[in-house]
Amino acid sequence: MLVSLDRNLEVMAKCIILTKIEDLLKVEACISKLPTSKLSFDYVAVPEDKFNSILNMDGILHFSNAATYRLLASTLINDEVDTIIYLDGDILVRSSINPSTFPSVTFAALIELHPDSNVVYLPGYVNSGVYTTQLSYWRTHKCEEKLIEFLKKNPQSIYKDQDALNAIFSHLNSEPLVKDLNYIIQDYNFIHNLFSNPKIVHFAGPLKPWKLTTPNSKFVNEWRILANELQLYPPQKIGLSDLILRVAYTLRIHFLVRRLRKLFW
Repeated sequence: MLVSLDRNLEVMAKCIILTKIEDLLKVEACISKLPTSKLSFDYVAVPEDKFNSILNMDGILHFSNAATYRLLASTLINDEVDTIIYLDGDILVRSSINPSTFPSVTFAALIELHPDSNVVYLPGYVNSGVYTTQLSYWRTHKCEEKLIEFLKKNPQSIYKDQDALNAIFSHLNSEPLVKDLNYIIQDYNFIHNLFSNPKIVHFAGPLKPWKLTTPNSKFVNEWRILANELQLYPPQKIGLSDLILRVAYTLRIHFLVRRLRKLFW
């Protein structure tokens, strides 16, 4: 994500990375190897005990505890920083962007057409893979406390941090992001996306371009070409079961194939 962002920025920008204290040096070392020229980096170490067990996300779909760090942005990030643009790690930036690409409002995100959260279903439920927000509003209205309180009261939440953000901010989404700025990929049928040309692609869901089982469709191929250019991943030989799942995802019969895979592999 970071390299694709750097290559498409029209201006210099600062990237703030929130990471666990024990991972800080490793993250810094990895990012220092990336060929970036327009991005500068600030690292914020998140204390290991910042979230207690009630907020644990391990084992919930494809999420991790790190996804909740953004809910602490208003206290972890320097008070001098106000407007931020958040990007998930499973993002591919494909064309030129700058701060004016995004609305200058309290909160802006893409409205989900078919949200399936079992905790929050509000008119205008948003996908939080890409959003812009003003931290001054968070600080003034104690949004961080409200976000954490939501998670404590809703342990059955499927999308955890996204559900929390919706509970607090969806009604403030006065200028929603256009699809071009968060083009969500969950359907890996090549033809479906062939004629789309979004600025930002979001590989939502458990299928990611770095997984062998993900079909090598248009945007996945773009991601893999960039990854190969940067030599981020060693060459991997795809096995028969992985190949079958690739075809199954493309044909949308993967649930059946998963059951058969459990029987024979």
